[in-house]
Parts: sequence; structure tokens; C-alpha cells
Amino acid sequence: MDGADAPVPGAYVVVVEASVPLPEIAIVADAQGGFAINLPDGTFRLRAEHDGRSGEVEVAVPATDAVRVQLG
Repeated sequence: MDGADAPVPGAYVVVVEASVPLPEIAIVADAQGGFAINLPDGTFRLRAEHDGRSGEVEVAVPATDAVRVQLG
């Protein structure tokens, strides 16, 4: 999400920390700014980057809500 709370198409999203061992996971958000990452149960820190802006969020899986990463 950008400063106006709008989706960010093409944002690069990477898992930067995990409470369980994982291979490197990185994806690019689709044309609507959406992305999906299948993760096992655990706690994870995601980072999103686009046009020099970045943001991080911690998520617990299983999650009950959609995850949003605010770009600063």
C-alpha cells in the first residue's frame, strides 16, 4: 500500500525473517498490487519495495486477515 492506502502494482515482496527454516522467497505483486505467498505455520517478516520506498510487516500464519505492507 502506498501513502494513500492504494495497492502498488509491481512491488517486490520478500520474506526477510522466518521462525521456521525456509528457502529464499521473493515475488512481484501483480497488476492490481496483490500477491500470495504460501507459508507454513509460524511468524514471518515481509518487506515490500517499489520506486525507492519500502515497508515491513510481521505476520503470523495461520493469518485471519489479508496482510498489507505500507510503503514509506
